[in-house]
Amino acid sequence: MQNLIEIHVITYNEEIMLPFTITHYRKMFDNPKFIIHDNGSTDDTLMLAKLAGCEIIPFITEGMNDTIQSKIKSEAAMNAKSKWVLCIDCDEECMINSKDLTELESRGINVVEFQGWDIFDNQDSPSKAALNPRGCQSPGYSKPVLLRTGCFSLIEFGEGAHRINQLVANTESKISWSNKEFNLFHYKHWSPIWHLNRSHELGKRQSTENIQRGHSTHFALPDTVHTDWFNTHYALSDYIKDSHI
Repeated sequence: MQNLIEIHVITYNEEIMLPFTITHYRKMFDNPKFIIHDNGSTDDTLMLAKLAGCEIIPFITEGMNDTIQSKIKSEAAMNAKSKWVLCIDCDEECMINSKDLTELESRGINVVEFQGWDIFDNQDSPSKAALNPRGCQSPGYSKPVLLRTGCFSLIEFGEGAHRINQLVANTESKISWSNKEFNLFHYKHWSPIWHLNRSHELGKRQSTENIQRGHSTHFALPDTVHTDWFNTHYALSDYIKDSHI
């Protein structure tokens, strides 16, 4: 029986976020198939993924390489065997469920671009932040990361899957978008300590290519910049009324 959805997740040292992410999507979908693309985690990410029954595909890079990660997501979207495919990072929670997919299918939709939100809180776990999410709209996280399979002859995500650089329908299909009907909650800022520690970790592992191309280099900015940025946005954030949970 064909799975309704494959969920492809890029991971690196995600022992905190991975259980939260798996729990979220198992609440949203019946029997989603998780494929974990792991970039050399040194914590308990792989053990937790195995215990959760995820398929694991390791890949090794010099450091964090956005170009390679985008290629992985593009290939995953093209080769998925399910009806739908979702390509995300481990801290991205899309607020959409099985019923929504059925409704989208009835409308002929085959690409879903989410409304991005950065979630800001001061909690001791992402699960507590998710109970009553507060945040700021984030145009950069309005990502087109959910696609109907079998509709495209070419899918090419840009860096971070913040956009699709090339999308070509096959001869039996035409491209039809759902534009920001559903939310995507980005959980890199559910506490100021997590925000700072994660920035330290990712800032230290930028690849030569990322540095040369200026990708994700904001993680290596000074602590004062990260702290000021968090405090400013935390003050601007508000509880999200329609989180579609």
